Amino acid sequence: KHDVMRGITDMSADTMDGVFSWNQDKTLKASELFWLNWEDDHTGMSREGRESSGIEPDPANDGVYDAWTIAVNGEVSNPTTLSINEWIDLVGLETVTMTEHCVENGEGGPLLGNCEITGLNVMKMIEYCSPDESANGVTATAYTDWASTTNCDPSGRTTFGFEMAKEYGGYIVLSIGGEPLRWGQGYPVQLWLGGCLAPNYRREVRELTVSTMDPEPTIKSKLDDLGGSMIDAGISLAEGQILSVGEPFVFEGYANSVGNAITKVELSFDKGQTWVSNDIENADLTRWVWWNYEWTPTETGSYTIAVRATDSAGTVETNSYEIMFNVQ
Repeated sequence: KHDVMRGITDMSADTMDGVFSWNQDKTLKASELFWLNWEDDHTGMSREGRESSGIEPDPANDGVYDAWTIAVNGEVSNPTTLSINEWIDLVGLETVTMTEHCVENGEGGPLLGNCEITGLNVMKMIEYCSPDESANGVTATAYTDWASTTNCDPSGRTTFGFEMAKEYGGYIVLSIGGEPLRWGQGYPVQLWLGGCLAPNYRREVRELTVSTMDPEPTIKSKLDDLGGSMIDAGISLAEGQILSVGEPFVFEGYANSVGNAITKVELSFDKGQTWVSNDIENADLTRWVWWNYEWTPTETGSYTIAVRATDSAGTVETNSYEIMFNVQ
């Protein structure tokens, strides 16, 4: 739309003197993370209804961690069913940072978030149950079959490989950013898998079934199941936002590629004619890249900023995300 608007000043890449930086540490809390609702929760009430009615998850007092059980069975010599609290006592809790990226997220969209998650390490739970020597995969089964309305496994299950979980992380998550899961996120538990798309993040997990799979599921196979990889970059800026002449301003936003690491973030201030290129080295593919570009405007007017990303597979984002801003 900015191509047909009058009065916008283009600035070529060689005139831009801003300072670029990046990190992978910016995180969101449970209350800030997206969720999409297709189904009722385990009580029979819609998650949306619980959210809108103001009923807060309360694991400290509602007894759910004692009542909710998770079974590990299948090709193991020690099948075990324990409550959440019993699993915590047995294998402990781990806290890591991981990005959840929705398959329906549009360019620059809000349906992804980088979070500090705390939960049970799936592989530690399986190792306690002594998997058979040939076993190499696990199927997580949810309480409900919400996936029947999506492009996920219609039985309400997610399958993944041992090596995948060991390398990129597989967790039964209890809290995000120090907050209990929201109803819409599957309270009291949700499966998180590093490097995968959100439909694999099964809510209300009740069972982990170990088996021998040929071939063993990988990140690539999980992405192929859902239509391939996704690369996306966005800008945390309101359309038409006003900046002040002579005052430094930090543009910021995310870049993420499901299953691949981000290797470059490019910014354009002339509607994609030229790009300020910024290399990203040794990024972790399980977390988004949060980029910053500090720049001091010198003249009043209307301008645009666009962002696009490149990943380790060589994929360049084809539809850059663009925002118009004003300087006065």
